[in-house]
Amino acid sequence: MKKTHQLIGTICIVTIAVVLACKIDHGLEPINSGFSGTIHYHNAWPDSLNEVRLVTTMISFEELFASISKGDVTKLLFSEPLPTYVDSCQYTFWTKPATYSVVMLAGKRSSEKWSEKSILSIYPNIIAPRSVVIPDKETVVEHIDLTVRFK
Repeated sequence: MKKTHQLIGTICIVTIAVVLACKIDHGLEPINSGFSGTIHYHNAWPDSLNEVRLVTTMISFEELFASISKGDVTKLLFSEPLPTYVDSCQYTFWTKPATYSVVMLAGKRSSEKWSEKSILSIYPNIIAPRSVVIPDKETVVEHIDLTVRFK
């Protein structure tokens, strides 16, 4: 009887040690990092525009335009479609911590491909784009605001 208790005790200790040593995969964790802001639209929306999205990337500004001009958008991260025909909208773009070299707003007809002509605005402006750094998985960088001036 004493040997049975010792054997059961040993099995329990080994089982607990094995369980504690294993990493348990809980599946995909929610993304709690990203950036947010407000998009302001000025003047009348063109009739030809019915899809607007935020776009960001970790590649350089120069690489970005080279890729887009070739029709390669594989290194770009796109948001879900944003509201259209509004004066402004607030957004949050959930993404992993990293340095994003460019944050921009792009728009097109649903049937068209994304191209350099799709670019509506670049943060903070097209003359001096600025990267956005998300330092950790709990940070949402605020005030990444964009302005679009339709003709």
